[in-house]
Amino acid sequence: MKNVLKHIAAAALIIINIISVIPAYAKDFNIDYDKAFRKRNLFAYLENILSDADAESLSSGDLSDIADYIEYAAGIASITEVMAADNSVDIDGEVVKNKDAAYTNEIQRYTALLSEYGITLNRALNTNLYVIIKGMDLSSYANITITKSNLEKLRDIGTTRFIIEGKNEYISLSKDTINKIYNDYGIFSIQLQEHSGTYSVRFLDGEGRMVNKYAADVGIGIPANTPNSTVYIFFNNHQENWGGQYDDAEKLIEFTTGYSGEYSVSEPDIAINDIDGLSDYEKDVIKFMTVRQYLEPENGLFHPTSTLSRYQFTQALVRMMFAIDDEAVCTFSDVDSENYRYIASSEQKSIVKGYDDGTFRGNEAITGEQVIALASRTISEKNGYLYPDKIDTYLSFAGGNIAEWAEKEVALAVREGIYDPGTGLNLKEPIDRKNAAMILYRLFMIMNNTPPMSVS
Repeated sequence: MKNVLKHIAAAALIIINIISVIPAYAKDFNIDYDKAFRKRNLFAYLENILSDADAESLSSGDLSDIADYIEYAAGIASITEVMAADNSVDIDGEVVKNKDAAYTNEIQRYTALLSEYGITLNRALNTNLYVIIKGMDLSSYANITITKSNLEKLRDIGTTRFIIEGKNEYISLSKDTINKIYNDYGIFSIQLQEHSGTYSVRFLDGEGRMVNKYAADVGIGIPANTPNSTVYIFFNNHQENWGGQYDDAEKLIEFTTGYSGEYSVSEPDIAINDIDGLSDYEKDVIKFMTVRQYLEPENGLFHPTSTLSRYQFTQALVRMMFAIDDEAVCTFSDVDSENYRYIASSEQKSIVKGYDDGTFRGNEAITGEQVIALASRTISEKNGYLYPDKIDTYLSFAGGNIAEWAEKEVALAVREGIYDPGTGLNLKEPIDRKNAAMILYRLFMIMNNTPPMSVS
């Protein structure tokens, strides 16, 4: 459990400080971003602390911290600034591409440093470029545009964040999003306006017409006050809790969307009356999950010992991944109308799958093995986490009581702290809502990790 908590604490310091979800445990290896900046040389700082570290004693959490730091340091070294004119900016793809080359050079320098000290990371390093947009005023509609020729130059870049100087609102475009936009529209165009804390987002097509449902999911960051903040969207004539990941360093909440609409932030007060016997950690995790409606209470009750159906688990994953698509079509023969949009969205995004006979069997209870396997596959596919070479090292607790198909996924979950064997779960049995919440929370924190220091 200690390694689990250390990893989450490193990934989300604000959850420690404000919600007190994770107690602050001391650790032998620690990256201090303030010290790194005081040294005025981020590379030299890491080199110095690695020289005092024992490579073989570094935990998976330590390795994740190192990966996060390297991506952050390379991104800081590659920041570029652009100036808006008439509240609009056309992004120069060549400039960003050159910064990507600089980022790659930084990554290679850090990779050589790791090799020198015999350190192998637990996940692939990703590209995180930062473009600061100056002179933009969101009191009226501001426009960010990337033409087809400039999109072409960005197609191989991991993720680029376009930060609007001031409150640091941003637009984040991944490589997959860029390629989707390039193929479907040939141009990226978005308008943003803020009024009394509500942000109007308009996606535009190649003719400058607003698109209600965009072809690609775009990351957006807007101001928020606490980790229990959540984003609400008003679109298609109804309001919905959209969730989001709070970033304490930036005082922003990030969400992903493809819908033109109105977005605002609030902190709903949800009373849950049947979790008094749980630990503070468990209570706060359940609150985190219910505030965003990833797992919903019923009449003020969470029912922590009840099982979780395939419907409920899929709905939680779809909401966590901002993958709701009202236009998605479901091919399973047994999905009810209440769950249709979630199962259709899940099928379209390949989040979970049905059975060979064409059914989904949504009312069946999901097992611990299935939950853990899906969580591990998600961080492997979405975040580049590598499966352990020696999986038996992480499966000694099970006594061979894990299905062969799930062994590498369970090993990865144990190594990265998604699953704590100390809970004593029978993974082949249906998982209860409390333990499912713990696993989903840890998955969420790994998927949506943010640097502990502001980019700006």
